[in-house]
Amino acid sequence: MRVPVATVVGLALSATVAWGCTEAQDDPRLATVVNTIVAADMPFLRARPQLAVGKYQRMAYWLYDFYRGTFPLYLHDARHGAMPVSSSAFWVPGALVTGMGDVHLENFGLVRGGDGVDAVEPNDFDAADRYPYLWEVRRLAAAMVVAARVSNPDDPDARQLAAAASEDMARAVATGYATRLDELAAGATPERISDPGTSLHFADLFDRGQGDWDDLEELEELTELQDGARRLRRGILEDDEPHKAFGELPAFVHEALPGLLSRYRGTLVNPPPPEYFALLDAVRRFGKGTASWPRVRLIVLVQGPTDGVEDDVLLEVKELMDSGAGGWAPPGVFYDSVPERIIGTSRQLWAVPDAEPLWSADQLRGFSVQLRREAEGHKGLKWDRLEDELGTPEALVDLATRLGRLLARMHAASDETVVRAIAEVIATDPDGFAAEQAAAGVAYADQAVADWQLFQRALDELGPLLGVVPDLADAACPDLQALYGQPPVPAPEPP
Repeated sequence: MRVPVATVVGLALSATVAWGCTEAQDDPRLATVVNTIVAADMPFLRARPQLAVGKYQRMAYWLYDFYRGTFPLYLHDARHGAMPVSSSAFWVPGALVTGMGDVHLENFGLVRGGDGVDAVEPNDFDAADRYPYLWEVRRLAAAMVVAARVSNPDDPDARQLAAAASEDMARAVATGYATRLDELAAGATPERISDPGTSLHFADLFDRGQGDWDDLEELEELTELQDGARRLRRGILEDDEPHKAFGELPAFVHEALPGLLSRYRGTLVNPPPPEYFALLDAVRRFGKGTASWPRVRLIVLVQGPTDGVEDDVLLEVKELMDSGAGGWAPPGVFYDSVPERIIGTSRQLWAVPDAEPLWSADQLRGFSVQLRREAEGHKGLKWDRLEDELGTPEALVDLATRLGRLLARMHAASDETVVRAIAEVIATDPDGFAAEQAAAGVAYADQAVADWQLFQRALDELGPLLGVVPDLADAACPDLQALYGQPPVPAPEPP
């Protein structure tokens, strides 16, 4: 794959083929958006461009998916320039917390622990690492504002009411965070959210998730019985979502799965017996995620607790990348490997180390991969469920407060000295802290809307790969081409 001109400025000017030199030079923000996304996605653009196309289509269709897919752009803006998230009166110099990095609404959901307890927890650690605490507070605040602006998808009047309360939601994130961090720094016990309480959104998670856990819906939806044995389905799974499909797995990957499962078992907090992970079947998965859309995903069927077909277990194996956090503050990299980063951060950020007992990471044929249980009971918060009683300003402000408090609990698992220093800085002016984060969240949500429009323009004028030109010299070897595969359709059709 060749980029027409390799330098940062040159990459922007390569778009002159599409829109002319003057217009390109007059819009430096468009160049920043394109350059940052292309730089982050270059491994995909070079070796599996057909999968990158699907990611960009999804980001272009929905504002919230654009926000989800542009964490590298957020990191760029937090590090550089006079952006809404790059300055503060409440910095704590040199203080880093362990966090998810890409903190937003849809990266929280219901998990079932090794003790059988369901709880609301962070459920995405792709970007988890050490960050300045404010980067995560502001990422979450802006996410709530974006979510409000796309809420109530079938009710414009209700959406307008929710959007009008955007600043209240951003402020609620900051207030919830500051209040709970102060309590935890003073010695309060970190909570495990195993009861929804009065939260409408958490009650929705528990109601939907617990029923699906009991029914093992994932086996019904993703597998079929043939001659008394369970087998994963192949092809398009649902006619109305043709982008979601299972494909055959290359033999060289299938042969490596027993070794992966054996090593992975050894990383678990309380591993089941070896026969639990007896391999029954495996497929290549397409059409999942947004930022991770181009990554390799597998679904693996294992024996589970017994050799009967009624309690077989599904695992998802997902390719991992670097977090993007390294290289800007010493020592720059805090983990020896990507799997170590995923294992360490997840168990630190959860209320209990085995909040999801089958969640871990390892290596598969040179790829760093995350493994977790694929279960319909693991319900997540979703922007398109923010409607009716879940889409009112009051319900969204309540959710913002609770997620802010949960973020504080996650940060409080970091070094005690760092946590106290953050709490002390915020305590100098709690109202000012809340106001500053509310303003930053709203301003960055505004920026995300503007960037989304620029991104759509870039796709129109530069093409589906944002100006990156395919080159046969960059094609993957046949084995990897077989693993990357060809999705049945690039992405969902626009609404």
